[in-house]
Amino acid sequence: TLTALYATKRLEEDAFIILLVPTHEIMKQWISGIKRIFGEDVPIFRCSSDYSWNDTLVYYIWANRKKAGKKFIISTISSAKSDIFIKCINDNLGKNFVLIVDEVHRLGAKESSKIMRTLDPSLGRLGLSATPSRIWDDIGTSMIMDYFRGIIYEYSIKDAIEDGIIVPYEYHVEFVYLTPEELEEYKKISSQIMKEYYTLISKYGLPKDISLYQLFSILSDERDINKINNLLIRRARIIKKSISKIDKVIEIINKHKDKLGQCLIYCEDKEQLESVSQKLDQNNYNYVKYIGIHTKNKKDKHLQLFKDGIVQFIVSIKCLDEGVDIPAADSAILVSSSRNPREFVQRRGRVLRLAHNKEKAVIYDLLVVPYNPKYLWILNKADIEIFLKEIERSLVFLDSAIDSEDTLLKITNLYSNIMKIYRGGEENYEG
Repeated sequence: TLTALYATKRLEEDAFIILLVPTHEIMKQWISGIKRIFGEDVPIFRCSSDYSWNDTLVYYIWANRKKAGKKFIISTISSAKSDIFIKCINDNLGKNFVLIVDEVHRLGAKESSKIMRTLDPSLGRLGLSATPSRIWDDIGTSMIMDYFRGIIYEYSIKDAIEDGIIVPYEYHVEFVYLTPEELEEYKKISSQIMKEYYTLISKYGLPKDISLYQLFSILSDERDINKINNLLIRRARIIKKSISKIDKVIEIINKHKDKLGQCLIYCEDKEQLESVSQKLDQNNYNYVKYIGIHTKNKKDKHLQLFKDGIVQFIVSIKCLDEGVDIPAADSAILVSSSRNPREFVQRRGRVLRLAHNKEKAVIYDLLVVPYNPKYLWILNKADIEIFLKEIERSLVFLDSAIDSEDTLLKITNLYSNIMKIYRGGEENYEG
């Protein structure tokens, strides 16, 4: 935020700055930053469902057209992709404006990409994102890279820690195993995936050593893509919603309650969130929920209770993923963590903000592995790829972590055990 605004301040033009953000909460943070750098009296016009802007945006533009200095139009992406917004900008500003987009990966979505096709700022364009590449969406990613002309600067978590911009963090993995029933269903779907995998290899005349992820980029029939993707989603859901995770959360809290401080708990969906909440109730832990269906006032109230230390835990789904500023958070428990780099990088970022008396953050990541010494079975090719992706995600966290040798040892042993099982079963493996 500050980097973008200081870059804007260095522009010589008395320009209109159009700033697009994903949510109302993030809009408030940007407005605070704008006033901090440009002064309390800087002109700012808001476009979102919280404000009546449709008939007044044009008057704001004309009233400020000849004023010296920067003039801001800040809008949610949802409002900015509307025909009314786009027509007003094109009719009254043409190309004479600067465009800044926060969480720019969102512009790659089908409906939001309309903004890139219809707005053509000539004074400058800047996209901000922890992870600009869109998972499984090469077309959306390419559009973003073309529109913003590639990545011009990168600043890593490790850089920020070394510069004292954010706090260092510990990263700990806690393994969770599937129940026998979950494992049976997992194996059943895995078998269906492999059957479909070999069918598609044969259909498209592909080499047998092609990875599942390479296969996705080659498939041309949407029915083939959907069929195997639906199976992968069903199997991933077993991992994300394993019942064993709920007890593991309480185990972590009971064991590390003092170390956790103010803690964020990320869940997969509302059902899992309610299960975790019920366990917290049973163990007399103070918490609040932060979910999308809550009103803006209720979400703000719950955040304030957390920031004031009245409650120790916030239980959320994805509402805290993008941009919500919670410096008070000391730790996070990732009950459900996606392999989507954007999601897990942003969740890490929520707990690394500087705060008074905050020396470091702690992250606990619940990693579900179907393999358990009690239930030996042969891993297939798709399983190996999934495990490697899980390990890859953990290594991203580990790369910048401190005091986390226990996790490195766990991950190394997991990889070793998986490969032993896989190699041991290769002779009898028939796919």
